[in-house]
Amino acid sequence: MLFKNYRILVVTTTLLLITQLISAQTRKVRIACIGNSITYGYDLNDPSTEAYPAQLQKQLSLTYGNGFLVKKFAVSARTLLKQGDLPIWNEPEFSAALNYTADITIIMLGTNDTKSFNWDNHQDEFIPDYKAMLDTLLLQNQEMKFFVCYPPPAFVDKWGIRDSVIVHGVMPAIDTIRKYYQMAYLIDFYHAFKDSGSLFPDHIHPNIQGSIDIATVVMKRMSETGLISSVNNPETINHCFLDCYPNPANNVLKVKLINKEKQDVHWDIINCTGSVVSTETVSQSGSNEELTIKVAGLHPGSYVLIINIGEKKFVTRFFKK
Repeated sequence: MLFKNYRILVVTTTLLLITQLISAQTRKVRIACIGNSITYGYDLNDPSTEAYPAQLQKQLSLTYGNGFLVKKFAVSARTLLKQGDLPIWNEPEFSAALNYTADITIIMLGTNDTKSFNWDNHQDEFIPDYKAMLDTLLLQNQEMKFFVCYPPPAFVDKWGIRDSVIVHGVMPAIDTIRKYYQMAYLIDFYHAFKDSGSLFPDHIHPNIQGSIDIATVVMKRMSETGLISSVNNPETINHCFLDCYPNPANNVLKVKLINKEKQDVHWDIINCTGSVVSTETVSQSGSNEELTIKVAGLHPGSYVLIINIGEKKFVTRFFKK
């Protein structure tokens, strides 16, 4: 009887290992494309096959095989601003993007935010709202990588969209975002298409060739950053974050780390509005570490803790009593 049970255990364990190996070999790298009508494919004959996310899927498949799955989460006229006229935050597509738990997320938003009733009233909220979006996505997958994008030019001010605000408002704000997030890479669609007005027949939205070219720019940036190889090879992921406690916290929050490279540790605490309320950089000696973070001065509520060790970013949520 004991031998029979042992055989059952061995067979069960073997089947489990085989299932895990098959899953590891067949799992596709998930890429999410979050955006507005430019991402959706406004005025194209068939946005599902002609918009830039579909073109990116084709190019990835031709270059790397079937290891990637690109999905579009886009709604026309939507803003990144939570207080904009039509925030993407309120759309089912954004909820679907969160549930998708992508490995790489491409965010191309900001064009509709330039409208006077959006930007002139809420421009100071653009950076906090952008940070809140990245933090919300990171809570779904702590290893998620990002491409944050300068929008293409508005070749003519139309539908309230203002090119001058793209250049002097949205683009500098995205530069600021990149200072907070080391794993957020820039894609500059503005200068890539500055002299390509013919690809944007209505002066805002790309035609099918423009969509193909947008996908090509994305492919180029993915290659330059090495992001495809890093997310496709789990051995390159350094799991340094172990645990944070107590949670809820009162006076201090302790974080267990493995920091073999002896790199400095930088952390930010972000409140529910997306504002950084506490930040610090500390030197670590390597091996197992316990980071102590003072939280006594925080108001009771929910916070996001972001820890940077070199190029690695770790995100968790905690509650202050």
